[in-house]
Amino acid sequence: MSVSLEELCQMVNVPYDQARALEQLAPEQVQFDTVFHGGSEEDSDAENSCSDAEEDAPLRKRLRAENTWTKVINKKIRMVGKSYVGNKKQKEIMREPRAMGPRCSSAACAKSAKHHCSAIGELERNNIFNDFWQHMTLE
Repeated sequence: MSVSLEELCQMVNVPYDQARALEQLAPEQVQFDTVFHGGSEEDSDAENSCSDAEEDAPLRKRLRAENTWTKVINKKIRMVGKSYVGNKKQKEIMREPRAMGPRCSSAACAKSAKHHCSAIGELERNNIFNDFWQHMTLE
């Protein structure tokens, strides 16, 4: 797998222009602190004067980009009711979008005083179905 310089710069949070300038230099001329901390000696003095609370906090290389994860994208698509890629025994399977089932036509519902399946019209059923799947969240 080959990665372009621009993609690599995005992964490690280094400005692309700075990386292009370093590409021109010989390896002996590159200073580690200037490349990865992006500053000069004056900036490093300012960093050393930080409070103790910031020094104790663990540093992270980069923030998680959960919105770009395939699993999270599929979850959001699934919650909206659209077709998505699911997994079944470590195989990727294309799942169909959510579809409204047929109207209830059982004799028990027709006789029951509690169930009012026939009282809801087809257009209203369709609106309820669409509103539910468009506004559903698992949070």
